[in-house]
Amino acid sequence: MGKRDNLNWRRYGVILLLAGCLLFLLACSKNDNSVSADENTENLANARPDCNSCNVLFIGSSYLAYIGNDVIDIFGRFAEAGGKDVHIERRDVGGRRLHHHVEDPFTLEKIRERQWDYVILQGNAAYLSKKKWHDNIIPFLEEMRGIIKETSPNACVVYMMPWAYLDGLAWLPDETETYEQMQDSLYHYTTQVVQELDIATAPAGWAWFTAIQNNYEAELYLNDFNHQSISGAYLTAAVFYATVYGEEAPMITFPLQDLDDPPYLRSLGFQTVMGNLPLWNIY
Repeated sequence: MGKRDNLNWRRYGVILLLAGCLLFLLACSKNDNSVSADENTENLANARPDCNSCNVLFIGSSYLAYIGNDVIDIFGRFAEAGGKDVHIERRDVGGRRLHHHVEDPFTLEKIRERQWDYVILQGNAAYLSKKKWHDNIIPFLEEMRGIIKETSPNACVVYMMPWAYLDGLAWLPDETETYEQMQDSLYHYTTQVVQELDIATAPAGWAWFTAIQNNYEAELYLNDFNHQSISGAYLTAAVFYATVYGEEAPMITFPLQDLDDPPYLRSLGFQTVMGNLPLWNIY
């Protein structure tokens, strides 16, 4: 082989080497972009996880458990009866609102102790019912979402739509809203806020409203006009079950009031959730 041929082969070799390097750099760049996009999606999305073994954390106040009317306990009983493999933890303290929870070291420790699939938040009904009080809840709801996503980026953050007080807001000075008006406001603001913050809502308040409009005979409220009776707790747990599993809560042996209709409550919880998933920002 002559000198000219050797020179040509060297040139071809250099060209092939440069081409290979360029392809390698392009591939690395593409992979880096893909990872970045996936990470952003995980951090921002709030889709329901398809978990065979779900970790569920409840955070709230006495509206999750009050003098034995324990929503979380009933949810756990539904899950057991439905054959669900679920690990449930709770941080519910009477009088503890979301602006307390975002600074509570015990709540923060609970959030950070494991990867959660669902974190269900319960907040103050009055604060959300009127725009002039929104600074007492919405910024803390957004902050709580961020805290949860830091540890559990794939968690579905769920906010419980509150039920209105049976006597509305009329017990407060200069307030006149009835039960119906307060619940209408809670419906409007909840569905608006969950879309803006990209969290889901478990529409408990709307299920209660539907039952009351349909003249449900058993009392959902205690005689303080705001906390849940055992019937209200049962209905709320049915809403949570449908929100997490997309199924109607199964029958369980559970002591309710004489006028209660358990199949109706379980069906109502399911139908309320599944009847309008986009409105509840459940996806």
